[in-house]
Amino acid sequence: MPVDRREIIVGLAAAVCASIVNSPSALAKAREQTLIIKSASIPATKGSAPWKFDLFYDLSRYITARSDLDPEIARLHFEEFRKEEWGWSIAAKLYAKLRKALDTGFVSAPEFLASGQLNELEQWFAEHILEAWYDGIYRYDGSEIRVTFEGALMWDAVEGIVPVQGLSDAEYGYWGKRPDFIEIE
Repeated sequence: MPVDRREIIVGLAAAVCASIVNSPSALAKAREQTLIIKSASIPATKGSAPWKFDLFYDLSRYITARSDLDPEIARLHFEEFRKEEWGWSIAAKLYAKLRKALDTGFVSAPEFLASGQLNELEQWFAEHILEAWYDGIYRYDGSEIRVTFEGALMWDAVEGIVPVQGLSDAEYGYWGKRPDFIEIE
């Protein structure tokens, strides 16, 4: 049975949440980021159409466990997500559930997202947002729209290891060469 790119990315998104929850240092960082986000995020309210950018931005920051998401890139993502006719409703419910969980015991958003307390649609939507942020591509209803290349979060995972194609002036393949050893006295 063939596997498409979307299935791989969604699997990776779930793995990102799981790896954060299972890594003490990543979990500590996610908890720290959650506190920072919570201190400056909008309150949970009953959602209504049309979407508000602030809701999308704060939801994205919680889901990615990053308080410093680029607002300009967030706005580009938002312009695509707001086209989903039901997206605002799911986003508002997901945001309200997430804020309630953080107010009543969960210490980080990734822990809550990995806890199994979301319904299938909410879990899909959280992964949909995470996937778009990590690879910079908005996918929906069979279409793929490149929102950002250099702003994709996936580059953080390989920073200093693999050059970003088109953005690095490093010689191709340098990461595969044997490193120079430094004498330590």
